[in-house]
Parts: sequence; C-alpha cells; structure tokens
Amino acid sequence: MIKTSYLIRVSAIVATLAYLASSAPESGEHGHLFRQLCELVNLAERPAPAKITDAQAQVSYLAIAKLNASVAPQSWRDTIASKTEGAAHKQQIASAPAQPAAPDPREEYWKQAAAAVKDSDTRRQILQTAGLVDVTEEQLANYRRQLNPIAEHAFQALQHVTQLATGPEKDKANDALKALKIAAYGRDDFTPAGAKDTDCKGQDGTGTTRQLLCGAPNTDAKANTIAQFMLCVCGVDGTDNNKLCESSQSSTAFNPSSTPEQVLKDLLSKCPQPSPKTPATAAEVQAKATALINAFQQKGKDTYYGFYTGTGCSGKSNQGICVMYKAGTKQELETLAAHPWLSQLQTAAKLLHEHEQALSKLAAVEQTIAAAAKTAYALKSAAIADERHSPASEQKQQADKTEEKQPTNSNCSDTAKKTATECKSLGCDHDEKENKCKPKAGTEDKVAGTGDGAAGTTSGVNCSKHTKKEDCEKENVGLAQGDKAKCGWIEEKCRDSSFLINKQFALSVVSAAFVALLF
Repeated sequence: MIKTSYLIRVSAIVATLAYLASSAPESGEHGHLFRQLCELVNLAERPAPAKITDAQAQVSYLAIAKLNASVAPQSWRDTIASKTEGAAHKQQIASAPAQPAAPDPREEYWKQAAAAVKDSDTRRQILQTAGLVDVTEEQLANYRRQLNPIAEHAFQALQHVTQLATGPEKDKANDALKALKIAAYGRDDFTPAGAKDTDCKGQDGTGTTRQLLCGAPNTDAKANTIAQFMLCVCGVDGTDNNKLCESSQSSTAFNPSSTPEQVLKDLLSKCPQPSPKTPATAAEVQAKATALINAFQQKGKDTYYGFYTGTGCSGKSNQGICVMYKAGTKQELETLAAHPWLSQLQTAAKLLHEHEQALSKLAAVEQTIAAAAKTAYALKSAAIADERHSPASEQKQQADKTEEKQPTNSNCSDTAKKTATECKSLGCDHDEKENKCKPKAGTEDKVAGTGDGAAGTTSGVNCSKHTKKEDCEKENVGLAQGDKAKCGWIEEKCRDSSFLINKQFALSVVSAAFVALLF
C-alpha cells in the first residue's frame, strides 16, 4: 500500500537533490514515460482474474454423494426419491421413515445424487468403481459407517467454499478491474473507441487549457487519470511540433478545448497490446504504481512528472511538458494521494490481494474435497477389515470354533472299530467290549439343532414319534407348574422344546441385523 508518509519521504529525498536544468526534449525523449503510462492503462484491459466459484467443489462432493446414494439402504433411497418425484411416489412408500420438518442443508445434494444414480446401470458403475459389486450386506453396512464421516467432512468443506463463492470475495476481482479503469480513464465503462472530450479535461471538466489540465507551480493539475497524464507528456504542441512519445503519433496539436479525444484515441492506439491471457496481479499493480511515483521529480514545493523548466506545464519546450502538483505540505500530499490515478490503483491492488487470498483458500479446500472423494472410493479394504472385527463377525467366528470343537453323537455312534485314544480325540467314550466309540454319559439325546423334535432331544423324549396332537400333549402330563413342556404340537408336528428356542434365537438375530442397518 502506498502511504502518504511514503510520498513525504520520496518528496523529501528528491527535494534534497540539486535541480539540474536541461535542454528541451527532442522527439522520442518521452518514450520511456509513454511506455510506463501504456503499461498502467493496459492493466485495465487485461482479462479478469479467475472467479471465486464452488463449481469444482460441488463436482467432487457430488461424487461422494452419488456413492453414498449407491450404497444406501433402499428405504433411504425411497425417502429421497419421495422428495423429488412428488406426491404420487410418496403414496407408494408410505412406510418410509418420516421426513424432518426442517430441510437438511445436505438435502439438495442428496436429491441430485439420487437422480443421478436412479437407473441400475449407473448405480452398478459407481459400485464397480468403488469395488463394491460383489460384497456382503455386512460389508456394505461397514462401508456406510466409514463413509459417513468422510462425507460429512467434505460437506463442511463445501459449505466453506460456498460461503467464499457467495460472500463479498466473489465481487472483488470485478471491483478491482473497475478501479483500474477509473485510474486509467476516469470511468469504468470507458473504451478507446468511445473516448469523449470530457475524458480529457480533468477534474469536473475544469482543465479547459493545457496548463490548467496539466498544472503549474503552486497550482494543482486538474489531471486525475493516467490517460490525461499521457496527453500532458505526449501531446504535440502547436509551436514545437515535437513527437515526444512515438514517432508515428498524430501531428495534431493537443488542445483540451478542441476535440482532445482524437489525440487520446491516437495515443492509446500506439500503446503495445495488453496480454490477452494474463490477469493483472496485486503485486504487479503495486509495483507499477510505485514506479510511477518514483518517476516524479521535485521543483521547490511542487512535484512533477515529465519535463519542466519554468512557468508551467503548458506543453512548450521552453516551459514544461509535464503534470505538476503541489507537494509542500502534508495536506497537499494527502490531496495528491486522493487523485483517482493513485487512489484507485491503491484500491485495485488491495482488492486483487484479497481476491488472490480467497483463491488460495478456495484451492486448498477444493483439494480437501477432492481427496475426500478419492478416499471414499477406496474404502473397500478398510470396510472388509472392519467387518472382521465387528461384533456379529466375532460372534460367528466364535460359534464356528465352538462347533468345530463340539463333539457330535454321530461321530460317537459310528460303528467303526476305534481305539480308546481315537475315541478320546473325538470327544467320546470308549466301549471296551465292542471296541468302538460311544457318546459320553448325558449327551446321548442332544443334537446340533434341527429343532424338529427328531430322535435325541433336549427333553429326553422322542416327540417326533407322535403323529397326533393328543398323543403329543400326553407327554407333558404330570409336569409340575412352571416346568418346561417336553413336547408341543407346532406347525402340524410334535416337536420338543428346542424347536421354540431355535425359532426365538433366529428372530432375535434378524431383529439385531435390522437395528444395525438403521444405525
């Protein structure tokens, strides 16, 4: 930022230098000033910086949302579909979970994702990308549990991007371009082809003569744009007729009261073309503004840009071809700094700096969301590993081990001849007389769990031998109150009590699985 105090220091340093009178400038001697001014006006003609937008972040987040919709339970997909397909669909899924009263901020993305994976082919492609085509329901459940925090982290990051894209940062690049236009021309809708005479007469149109526009000792110039600087240091004088800035510039003398816009159009046409691809940066604007200030020289209590010998910036080679401002007091320096050619350059540099900071934040958050999407599609191995350590899986593994160790009556009742050692390894007793295995005492009637009341039951009674209900129920005669029934007529068969126990256990497993699916 160019501060008034900086101007004071520059002016003080320059003021200590002895003023060296020079001869009148020859043709082309203001070429370096012309190039400097062209670079400044060209800042306003460069392309706009990249916009602050959440478009890329939304693409990455929707990739996660589509995966989430693809692995979600059907009930969840039905609920989201009901929000997008109207009342008719809602009637078809009346059993779906109730919708929340207040809309979830994620809902709009859920709708987009659900619509995108509505057909089975698209859903299959997404699942295939994530390696989830041939997985178990338990693996999908584990996948959902691990996907949820990733999706939430990405959503919060997306919210931050959206705030940037819809907040004040979104307009700062355009505001900076407007400031550059005003610094260069005095208005943000200026075009070289549409230049007007009022663009050449300075503050409030009061620069009706060259010296009024360009300044004189103890009198501030009315020039307040870079384009007007160009007229003051490059415009041809009717007497000298020197082409100070460009050899092919028009020979028409510059007079603010006589079609000055034609001279301005001609000079602007001689500027090198600005870069069509590279936007202006804050550092570039700041550097060029500082270089412009450093090009000023001091004469007494005045500071000027260009060539000066005396009297004023009239355009005559024996007086001054310049722009001059008062710079002897703090107030005069503050007035100088308030001119649009300087203050608007400062504003543009500040706005571009803030825009560049916002772009940097945007890029970082976009990378975060993109990384989350990449992680989301690579969760399969983690989900499978998680499945191995889930309570249901560990319970099943333990049951398998128990089953492997549990001896069965069929092994012990095998008629093959076996030694005592062989029977012991099978968990059986040894019948020395028959030289074969036999069930251990107390296990003869236990089975692995057909539960149909087949031979060998938990009640010690062969319930399945009864084919009539009354015969089946007679087995329970004489039992004390509270004792477990030995047999029962269930599903048109006489079954023992183990059947009911196994049924209840199966129902409890189903219920537990349903609860796990919901959570």
